[in-house]
Amino acid sequence: MKRLWTTATVLTLLALYALPANAVEVWHYRTNEKNTRGAFNISTTTITSRYYKSRHPALMLTRSADAGQDVVIAATGWIFDCRNGCTVTASFDGGAAETYEATRSEELDALYLRRRDAIDFIERVRKARFIAIRAPFFRESPQTLAFDVDGLQW
Repeated sequence: MKRLWTTATVLTLLALYALPANAVEVWHYRTNEKNTRGAFNISTTTITSRYYKSRHPALMLTRSADAGQDVVIAATGWIFDCRNGCTVTASFDGGAAETYEATRSEELDALYLRRRDAIDFIERVRKARFIAIRAPFFRESPQTLAFDVDGLQW
């Protein structure tokens, strides 16, 4: 399956937006030379572990005319426990948890939602103010990642 952003692009964005969780802007936007649009959001959650460094995970949304839409959940330095596919749950504005299928990136510390789930997920994010995503991590119990998503311009 073709991905909208290359590994190098995602790594660059993660480095560029290593912002504190209390950063003024909620969403950060980029459009590349191929007109791929991306929105980037830093989690309000700091995940900690005895095995991994503390991090603020990121939520990335991308769309392009030739490749469609993607949802990426990234936690640099953490390993998602999702070798053969997995599920993550997302609760929008405190509502009931919705289940989404995901796959782990081999090059990145990231999960991609399956393409058919990405469209629904992005539509839900557009209408929400807050989401909580529960994802599995290697050598850890699942972690809940909170995102303030109010004001997405998509």
